[in-house]
Amino acid sequence: MLAAGYAVAEMKYRLACYTNTEAELTGDSNFYLDQMMADVQTAIDQLKSEAGTLNIAADQYALLGESAGAHLALMTALRSDDPDLKTVISFYGPTLMDEADFKANASSFPYTNFAVNSVFALRDQNLGCTQRTTGTMNMFKAIESFVGHPLELLSTQPEYTDTISPAYEGNLVRNLPVFLMHGMADDLVPAAHGDSLLTALNLTFGTSPAEPADFASPHKLLKYNNCGHGWSGGACNKGQIRADVIEWLSIHF
Repeated sequence: MLAAGYAVAEMKYRLACYTNTEAELTGDSNFYLDQMMADVQTAIDQLKSEAGTLNIAADQYALLGESAGAHLALMTALRSDDPDLKTVISFYGPTLMDEADFKANASSFPYTNFAVNSVFALRDQNLGCTQRTTGTMNMFKAIESFVGHPLELLSTQPEYTDTISPAYEGNLVRNLPVFLMHGMADDLVPAAHGDSLLTALNLTFGTSPAEPADFASPHKLLKYNNCGHGWSGGACNKGQIRADVIEWLSIHF
């Protein structure tokens, strides 16, 4: 993206405090999401205030995120009333937090013993919610920690998850260009999450699904063969993914 002339800023935000203990869950589905969205807004405001010094445009920006960051980018963008936000791009972001296959994947190996490191860090309840960069975590417990309630694998609990799910119609406040990108071999967030949000967007705003070669439509979903979560996989065509991002931005940004 830098080579294509786009300025890029990486935003840091407060993570949910990870716990394996039901009694330590917050009981508030929006508790951590509200903090995260506030942190994103603080970063945006800071970038705008320093736009002159940074030599960037203060009146146009896009949000792009991957996985949990994509979920946060979608939630922020779809609720936003900022005209300077032009588009949002999601790399394999979950759009239905209580969807059965997503929960089943998160509660299965290797995600029940997922490595924690400097890239995939967490805040640990056992450490007073300070950051931990070693050891492992259970991804399903991490989702429960974020949701603030225990979740059932074989049933849904929309009262806990709707308000924090991008595909929930109550979150579709802003009709802005949305580009959903997903790997067909994703073993954590099923590619169908992209379909769920695209369908919700089209129904809410009266738009039509984009053809594969159509990057001008306001809402678009592309799925990439041989690509797993994190664009993993030796046969995953990352060059095509980068080219598609630049094509989208060239039209909507």
